[in-house]
Amino acid sequence: MGDRVETFAYFKKKLGVLSVDTRLKWIAEGKTNPTMDISFDAIANLQMTPASSAKIMVRVFIIMNKGEEPTPLVFSFTGLNNARQNCEMITAELQKAITRQRDNTVSEAKSFGVESLNEKNLMEDIDLQESLLTNNGEMFHTFKEAVMKGHLSNEQFWSTRLHLLRAHAVERSQQKGPYNVLSSIKPKTVDNQMKVSLTRQQIHDMFEQHPQLRKVYDKHVPPLAEGEFWSRFFLSKLCKKFRGDRITPMDPYDDIMDQYLDVDEENPTRKDEPPPSHVLDIEGNIQNASVLAELRPDVTMRIDKEAIPFMKNINQLSERLLEKSLGSSKRLKTETEHQYLQESGFHDLEEDPKDPKVILNIQEQDQFLEKNFAPSSKQSTEEPLPSLEVLQGLYQEESVELDNTDRDVNALAEAAQQLTHAMREKHEFETHGTDMNVPKDIREEVSMCHTVSVEFLHQFWSALFSPNYSDKKVMAPLQQALLNSKVRVDAIVSQAKKRNVDPTYIYQLVSSILSSIDVALQEYQKRSTMVSSS
Repeated sequence: MGDRVETFAYFKKKLGVLSVDTRLKWIAEGKTNPTMDISFDAIANLQMTPASSAKIMVRVFIIMNKGEEPTPLVFSFTGLNNARQNCEMITAELQKAITRQRDNTVSEAKSFGVESLNEKNLMEDIDLQESLLTNNGEMFHTFKEAVMKGHLSNEQFWSTRLHLLRAHAVERSQQKGPYNVLSSIKPKTVDNQMKVSLTRQQIHDMFEQHPQLRKVYDKHVPPLAEGEFWSRFFLSKLCKKFRGDRITPMDPYDDIMDQYLDVDEENPTRKDEPPPSHVLDIEGNIQNASVLAELRPDVTMRIDKEAIPFMKNINQLSERLLEKSLGSSKRLKTETEHQYLQESGFHDLEEDPKDPKVILNIQEQDQFLEKNFAPSSKQSTEEPLPSLEVLQGLYQEESVELDNTDRDVNALAEAAQQLTHAMREKHEFETHGTDMNVPKDIREEVSMCHTVSVEFLHQFWSALFSPNYSDKKVMAPLQQALLNSKVRVDAIVSQAKKRNVDPTYIYQLVSSILSSIDVALQEYQKRSTMVSSS
């Protein structure tokens, strides 16, 4: 972690101390506890006023809850000593801290393994379960009714949703990698002037991906204003070089930017790498047969000398992005010559290995066979084997052709009509409350009652057909949960009567779930009687 950095700053016109250490904190003057305490992973973006602005402020965008829009927090340095230097110092330190936080998140995601997806780890990962409930509102309501207010334990609830936990764990482990920032910035021309909108994060990413651009910026800003520098850069040949675009004679000349066209960017990732193997070192293999024989390569293999600088630049940028995504510790630095040869060998041209089996020759094999095992020549002439037609006749059965079976068209039409009617009723009930004009809160109660009852039934039948079905500690709470579901239906009906809703219609909606509960309770009663009698 970097050193602690702190300075005075205004927040909502109140003076305080703004510090960057393990978190971003702002403590009002005269207070001991921080008024603002923000984690770096909650910061979505940073914005600092330009050097030409009279006001010196930094705007921090934070995300309070996942899925919400970022909330801006403005810290002002206007009127304080060394205001501009302190503002830039805080902003730079924040950018470094956010970058470190992202790198740590990526490294943690890369350490995510298959062992994290087994049943034990998933059932013990409370943070993963809370994250899934936060992202799935319907599941959260079911959890609230079935576990927090019902008779299910946390383990029972998640035991039937391991696949959802596993999928959510994989989803959380996937992180968005770095991207080519220059390719995503599209300058606009307004009134014959170049207009480009850049954030501090985009500038930071461009400097990180193109170290040469940072050197040019540090050398020429000032005397150039920051806005003028970026306008000239995006119109220059240097920008086209970094993008990987082809430079044409029609491109405008820039006396500052063009002097860096022939300077190759340093690739710091190659400094610590071992020299490549001679097998894969294409640049070292100049003794090519076509070169020695002075044969002209095929048109598809000829080198476009004009495109070489752009290809090198794009390859270097791709290496830097990949290096940042994977981390330097993931690179292979100790491959041996033998490993290279194993990977690049033509294994399909090798001879098949000889079978090491030993052939066993047995003399006088007839004495080991049972007598009359094979028919003698006399038997074979007297009792010939039946023909193929005779054997087919013995096992001939009537073949059934599905295409020619009789179809009950009326039954099929009736089934299709019932299915369509049920789907239409479900859709109308969830959207409009059907023709019975059921209030929205009662509709939600009926839907939630149905969902929770199905959950109880699922757990009930799973426990009933398990080896522990005779354990009353397991079955009694589930039985009581089903009985409470019937009580809940009666409560909804009573509430519907007060709202002038036909109770018969409510019973009709939950008739299937009530029948399922009755069948489950009857089966449990029958099994309990059998266990007690035995």
